[in-house]
Amino acid sequence: MRGVLYAAFGAGPAFGINAASFAVSAVLLIGLRLPAPPPSTERRGFLADAAAGLRVLTGDRLLRVLAAGQLLAALSAGATSALLVVLARDHLAVAPSGYGLLLGAIGVGAVLGPFLLTRLVDDPRRPVFVFGPYVLRGVVDVVLAVFTALPLALVALAAYGLGTSTGAVTFNSLLQSHTPDALRGRIFAGLDMLWQLGRLVSLLVGGLLAAALGIQAVYALGGALLLLAAAIGWTGVRPAAA
Repeated sequence: MRGVLYAAFGAGPAFGINAASFAVSAVLLIGLRLPAPPPSTERRGFLADAAAGLRVLTGDRLLRVLAAGQLLAALSAGATSALLVVLARDHLAVAPSGYGLLLGAIGVGAVLGPFLLTRLVDDPRRPVFVFGPYVLRGVVDVVLAVFTALPLALVALAAYGLGTSTGAVTFNSLLQSHTPDALRGRIFAGLDMLWQLGRLVSLLVGGLLAAALGIQAVYALGGALLLLAAAIGWTGVRPAAA
């Protein structure tokens, strides 16, 4: 949506509307009524609790698969998201307003994703819905690396946004339902750490790769990492689901 606003009204109004949206969100959140807090779990110290969560994460097959997918997706998304502006300028040869349209296409897809998911899918935890979005996003990255037509890029990025938002819902649904209540916070924190570290590494490597080989190489590698994440995830859960 910010990309559409930027393309339509320019940078000033786009940032102003974005700031106002945060203010409205804050007002709405203030009025929420929180449920009763859950019972306290046994705490044995920060390091002991972290070690317990790590043992569960590495000892559970499904959690290992999800962690691997999370890390590979982060290694892909850090560079491709940050360097989209470079792709727009050097590969697609679009004006700054065209870059706004690219961002807007991602937003449109991201909004439509959960809407379609909740109406078309009964169980979002099925492997095809958890790991299928990796395939969709990987194919999009490859398409962006190969083709230069702006209309095709807009459609592809809308599909990317759809895959990102639906993938977040299905991934977290499976993770939450599989993780024991007492360890859920530690497992989510561990996966978030993998995500943030992967993105940092991706930003560094992606910039170096773009400077050395060009922006197309960044998106081709990003697509390959996402397809690898889907393959690892699918092969990792199929025997358990059979």
